[in-house]
Amino acid sequence: MNSRWAFTLFFLVGLAFFSCKKSQSPEYGTLQLQSVKEGSTTLQLQGTNKDIPADSTLTLAFSAAVNTETVKAAISILKNDNTSLAFTPKYSASHSVITLIFPSKLDYAATYTLRVSSALRGADEETFAGTSITFTTANGTLLIKSITINGKDLSLNHHPSGISYQSINTQIVFSEELDSSNYSRFIILSGTGNPSYSLSLSLDKKTVNLVNSSPLTDYSQYYLVVSSNLTSRKGYSFNGFANYFYTALDSSYKFPPLTDDALLTLIQQQTFKYFYDFAHPDCGMARERNTSGDIVATGGTGFGVMALIVGIERGFITRPEGLARLDKILTFLET
Repeated sequence: MNSRWAFTLFFLVGLAFFSCKKSQSPEYGTLQLQSVKEGSTTLQLQGTNKDIPADSTLTLAFSAAVNTETVKAAISILKNDNTSLAFTPKYSASHSVITLIFPSKLDYAATYTLRVSSALRGADEETFAGTSITFTTANGTLLIKSITINGKDLSLNHHPSGISYQSINTQIVFSEELDSSNYSRFIILSGTGNPSYSLSLSLDKKTVNLVNSSPLTDYSQYYLVVSSNLTSRKGYSFNGFANYFYTALDSSYKFPPLTDDALLTLIQQQTFKYFYDFAHPDCGMARERNTSGDIVATGGTGFGVMALIVGIERGFITRPEGLARLDKILTFLET
């Protein structure tokens, strides 16, 4: 056999051997799911996951880079009513971490199942056995977004004063809808005179308005309490709220107005009554002070005698009444 035929035979044998090698089944690795996080919380790959925060991302970390073309078909999120959630996958630089971004937060107090099927492949054609993880999101929280009384801030650390006792309008804006059938029994206004009031709920069921049915007491402290037993329409819990405010002073006249002369006369008359009405009943002399008991003072009595003369002149007492008091004082001193 010449060299040309020998080379041709050698080439054909080598090609056949090469073809045989290509036709054998390749040995691919296995892709492993290392961790799953809902927001900042790590989910257990086995067992029950409860009270998971309803953040808006789900992050899956794998042992190797994934084939991104297989992700959409292999990964699904199902709610307990079998509703499938839409998501957008975002990949790390190594393509080993997938973050599922949802259009909005997950529902509170809902059960979800994350399914990763065997259709998922690694970047080097690693296979994945498939798995599913079930978790329940935590219950939501009902919050007060704002609370005002007659336009003034009534949130914690704010205690408004000068609030009209005639008319109050308290507005409480919540983060979630309330149950219109039972919200009112958890909102209480208390204070001087057991105030009467009414509550109403806005059309979107998130804003409560409290108005008084009759005037409050002026210059008084009142408390507004929202019980922690209040829940949203969906059952979200509430931490409770309590704060207070002060009503304005009633500036209207409580007594008939007096002229300057009438006020001066009233002051003089009340001063005279100290010496006349509060004098010792046995001797008619003036006491040293209102706690002196039977101790009387000659100096104070001197003022009292002068007050008798003025009192008669001003018509606070009659002349016979003044003379009778003066006679009692002199008789006591003589005897």
